[in-house]
Amino acid sequence: SNTGEAQASGGTLNVAHGQQPSTIDPLVTTATATAYTAKVIYESLLTLNENYEVEPMLAESYEVSEDGKTITFKLRQGIKFHNGEEMDADDVIASLNRWLDMSTIAKSSLVGPEWEKVDDETVALHIEQPSSIALFVVADQNQMAAIMPKDIVESAEATGVQEYIGTGPFKFVEWKTDQYIHYAKFEDYQPRTEPASGLAGEKLALVDDLYWNFVDDES
Repeated sequence: SNTGEAQASGGTLNVAHGQQPSTIDPLVTTATATAYTAKVIYESLLTLNENYEVEPMLAESYEVSEDGKTITFKLRQGIKFHNGEEMDADDVIASLNRWLDMSTIAKSSLVGPEWEKVDDETVALHIEQPSSIALFVVADQNQMAAIMPKDIVESAEATGVQEYIGTGPFKFVEWKTDQYIHYAKFEDYQPRTEPASGLAGEKLALVDDLYWNFVDDES
């Protein structure tokens, strides 16, 4: 659908999944059950389109230095978290430092990584050795470099964050163990304007409620 058209939503979408995640915090585990349920509510600076090419998501744009050792990200403005707070560079830096601490792919793929807050609208990733896959590492949706509020990141325990709050088109409502996870449309979601492609571009919540049902019986 074209951006700018009135988007009506309604009803409920039920998804059946054979495995219940241990958490919806994407940094705690590489399990696909977590990755699938996390990307409903969380977003990262970069993501992948249908051709597995890197595209910006919470970054407005990005630029790689000539020596390949610095990637600078301009942040989108006016992006709200599910708790109503507006995303800023401090949230981004806190989230990405936690990602560096916990992501197995970041640790194995980036040499000497360090995040810097350049200003309120800009962050940069510095690496000691240029890497042809650095952008893909930041965009990877397994152990996603999910952006969360700074206070949520700082109060996280080893088992994960205490609240599931992101910037995505759906927000977390309830988790009934062994039954379902319930998400609801996030009314203040700010979609990108590029055509939808894979996980990139315009994302629209066309249902009011999303239930991720745990169904372990194949029949």
